[in-house]
Amino acid sequence: MPLKVVVVAVFGGRAGPCRSCVYAAGAAGVDATVEMPGDDLSWLPRLLKRLGAPAEVHLVHALSLRGLYFMVRYRTGKLPLVLVDGRRIEPGELRRLLQA
Repeated sequence: MPLKVVVVAVFGGRAGPCRSCVYAAGAAGVDATVEMPGDDLSWLPRLLKRLGAPAEVHLVHALSLRGLYFMVRYRTGKLPLVLVDGRRIEPGELRRLLQA
């Protein structure tokens, strides 16, 4: 049975007010959206390799309701939040796993 890995992070994209406001601002020649940089997840393939078992990976945006749920449930605001089979991987443990 594969491991279940959940990664809660901020993924890049454009954000702004409601769609109607964006259209109205666009008609006035104003860009009402902003570019949001995303978290660097280049470490994720190394983590999966270190776990050594097949894994089912779920990426959850931190600004979604599900992301908020995970942050409240696991009592953290630090991102990325990494869960392996429902167990939170602390940042120090994550660094050790990636360096070993």
